[in-house]
Order: sequence, then C-alpha cells, then structure tokens
Amino acid sequence: MTSTIIVSAIVFLALLALIQFVLVAIYCRALARVDGKSDRSFQPLATVIVCLRGADPYLQNCLLALSNQRYDQYDLLCVLDDSQDPAAEVLDQIRERGDSNCRIEKLIAGEPSGHCSLKCHSLVSAMQQIDESVEVVALADADTIADPYWLRDLVAPLANPEVAVSSGNRWYQPPDHRMGTLVRYIWNLAASVQMYLYRIPWGGSLAMRMNYWRDTDLKQHWERAMFEDTMLAAHVKRHGRQIAMVPSLLVANRESIDYRGALQWICRQLLNVRLYHPKSILTALHCFATSGTILVLLLGGITATMTGVVAGDWSLAWGAWAALAGYLLYYVVIWNWLERSATRVISLRRDRRPPQSLTWRLTWAIAVTQWVYTGATISAMFLKRISWRGVQYLIRKPFDVTIIIAEKTICPSAGRFYETESIEHRPLI
Repeated sequence: MTSTIIVSAIVFLALLALIQFVLVAIYCRALARVDGKSDRSFQPLATVIVCLRGADPYLQNCLLALSNQRYDQYDLLCVLDDSQDPAAEVLDQIRERGDSNCRIEKLIAGEPSGHCSLKCHSLVSAMQQIDESVEVVALADADTIADPYWLRDLVAPLANPEVAVSSGNRWYQPPDHRMGTLVRYIWNLAASVQMYLYRIPWGGSLAMRMNYWRDTDLKQHWERAMFEDTMLAAHVKRHGRQIAMVPSLLVANRESIDYRGALQWICRQLLNVRLYHPKSILTALHCFATSGTILVLLLGGITATMTGVVAGDWSLAWGAWAALAGYLLYYVVIWNWLERSATRVISLRRDRRPPQSLTWRLTWAIAVTQWVYTGATISAMFLKRISWRGVQYLIRKPFDVTIIIAEKTICPSAGRFYETESIEHRPLI
C-alpha cells in the first residue's frame, strides 16, 4: 500500500514538475525577449498618482524618481488621507527642491465612506480631480523606485486603442537574510509567473486610459472594493478591452520585512486574487498540488524508513527520499532560472546588480515558503478581517467592505502604524 502511494506521488510529481517547467519557460522566454529597446514615441498627456500613508523607508527615492521621468508632459498627484501624515513632510521637501520635471500636486482625500479601503477611496478622490485633457493615468506605490523611462514604457502599450490597461510587476531583491525577507522574495518570484500568465495587474506600476475610467463603471467598483488592481482583469475583459502585461517593467524593491509581516503580506495578496480574479481557483490548486505532493513524499519517506527498519528492505525508502530531494532541487533550478532572467531585465533599466547567490539559508527558505504558501492560501480562503496600513477592515463579500478601526498613530521612522487608546469604530452596515 505504501509503495503504491509513493509511486503514484512520484508520477504526479513528474507531471506537476513538467507543467511548472512549461509555465516558467513561457515567462522566462518573455523576459529573454526584452532587449531594452522600445517605441517610446507615444506620450499623451498623463498624470501619475501615488497614494501615501506613512513615511515608507524609500519614500523620498520614490517621489524623486516619479517626479523626474523622461516624459514630455505629465503631473505627479500625491494623495494623503490625513494632512498630518508623516509622508506629507517628505512630500513638501521634494516640492520645495524645485528640480522636478513635472508639476507636483498634493491632495488630501475627503472623509472616507467606510465602505472601501482607504487606498481605493484615495484613488477615486484623485481620479475625480484630473483634468479632462489628461489621456492617461499611471498608478505607483510608495515603494516604487522607477527608472527615468518607467512612465514611457508603461504608457507605450496604450498606443493600441484596444488596450485599456498596462501593467508592470515588482521584483524583490533581498537586502538581508532575514527569513521574512527571503520568504517574501521567493513567494513573489513564483507569483510573478502566474501574474504574467493570468494577466493579474499590479497597482504599483499600472497605466490606464482615462476614457476607460470615464466610460465604464469602474468608479462604482472602487467605491466598494478592498483592492484596486486585480479586479481590472475581469473588468477590462467584460468591457471588451485588453490588459497588456509589460515584462520589461520589473521594479526592484530592496525593503526588508520580518517573518510575521511577510506572512501577512502574502495573505493579503492571495486574498486580493481570491476576491477579484476569475482564475483564483488555479492559484489555490497549484498551491495544494505542490505542498500536498511534498507532504505525501515526506510522510512516505518516514513510513518507508520505518518499514525498512523492520523488513530490512531500504529500496522504497531511498526512492521516497530521493524523489523529495529531487523535487526540492528542481525548485532551486527554477529559482535560479527566474532570478537570472529577471536580474538581466532589471539591469537593462540601469539598475545593475548581480543575481542572488544560493546559500543554505536561501535553500531552507525555499522549503519554508512552500508551507507558508499553503498556510496563507488556506487563510485567504476564509479571511474576513484584515489589517492594512494601520486600518482594520471587515470583508463580507468582494464589494461589501467596511472600515472597523480607522484611527492610528504613525511611527515616522519605520512607516509603521500602532493602535492608540482611542479607536474609532465605524458601524457595521
């Protein structure tokens, strides 16, 4: 019985590895085609929106990069939900420098309705302030360190009138060997493949036609949503338009994070997909297939070893442990392939750094990420309450969101949020 289970697991493992190899090959082939040359002649009047809450570690670098794009005409619109936010001081310093290539505006979002995330509320407030002459809006996160041609390359696919949205992606480059930093990096490395193949846009590097915003019901969706980006995959398709994924736009992120923070971050990404993407079931199946196979091989190896002790036949035990070791080694090979492909693309964007080196701690983190992925996937399937940027939300349905705790004290040095003694409870309606 044990031998049958182990053999079946090994066969399934081989098929799973083959499927994963094909998917990774498609993505790496797209990265390999990036040559650093693109048609940057399409430069319609644009506005870049960045929502700020807290003084992120690289906020100054982010704003300097966004305000010095090599783009003919654009504005930078920074949205805060509180005029006393520590990010306001950083923003004011950038504005006072007077060496930007664009006009930098500051907008304080109005009182939130309590029925969507603060980010969605800030985006709606910003979109309503944009002049009718603006043709394209680009979204960036506070940790997006854009190169000088970021906006040009992000907007370029919109030259095709069928394309309503274009998106780049993030790529983490660990500055240290903290387990949380490595787990987030490895998880995102694998997730980038699925985001490219399933057309899952990332709001940290995203461009949209303003006529798409004006002509559809996207505003009504954002006013009731938790996240603004993943839903665009289904929304754009429903309106007969296209999303362009831009493999050349990999934005490097070198922030550190602890283990708990990484787990919360991964849960939030998976919750976003579960709520708003039509192919979320494929993400869950991929997770359970990989972790389930590893678990079967691990338990099979232990059982076969115990049987070998009793019966004196170690062949089955050796086979089980060899299959498990081979599968983990396969992940190391896949990691190296993706890492080198992405590093080459990032280096073409004037951000030259050597690929990550394989270490024992990184190898261990690859194994740990499998279990974190499983736990986060299960958690995201049932998650109803989350904390994001110091605000707690109740999520009953994809478009039934309520702010339940909104008042926080912000630590400027770390960009983190801590509860105060007085907490505002919004009605659960």
